[in-house]
Amino acid sequence: MPFRLFLTALVAGCLAGCMARGEYVAERAATDPALVLKHSSVEFDAHQQTTHLKSAIIYSNGFGNYDRYFLRADRGQTDAAARRDYMQLYFILWSDNWNYFDRAYVNGAELPLQVLSRDAVSCTARDGGKCTEAEIQACGRNLIQCSVNEDVALKLTEDDLARLGGTGLSIQIAGRSGTKNFDIPAGFFESFQMLLAQHRNTPAN
Repeated sequence: MPFRLFLTALVAGCLAGCMARGEYVAERAATDPALVLKHSSVEFDAHQQTTHLKSAIIYSNGFGNYDRYFLRADRGQTDAAARRDYMQLYFILWSDNWNYFDRAYVNGAELPLQVLSRDAVSCTARDGGKCTEAEIQACGRNLIQCSVNEDVALKLTEDDLARLGGTGLSIQIAGRSGTKNFDIPAGFFESFQMLLAQHRNTPAN
């Protein structure tokens, strides 16, 4: 099979599989609240008496770009559990080197950004070997390139969610060595409002 045809079949299979799992949605489809809601997930933790809600995972600029984002929230079903409630707009930022993302900007205003993790997916050395994050210093000058995921999150309130459900969000994530820009459609936030409304007072089954 020619390589181009093989690659096309591989991508098509991945897209079908991702959609079937009910997790991943391309950004161009994130304008449709009903579609995003369909691929969202809800789980109830009986031990914590907490409902965990998670939106579909959106691939920014399509599946060829490894940057992705989603919304997640916890809603406690008891007064004690409710004190742990939170909501986050979560970004997984992929790069071929470290950017040390730690700031977010909207309309010139800097927003508090939580840095959650920085992981080297893989690093290639001149000898063809791989270096884990813990081994990067040891690799030294032999290091050629890393594939890196940096996870950051923006805390949201329900008032924020309601506002963004009408306007969407244009946001820049900045770091020491680079920036990434996201234009997140209003329908994405609207879908999460719908999900919260469906599971506000009752545990997920």
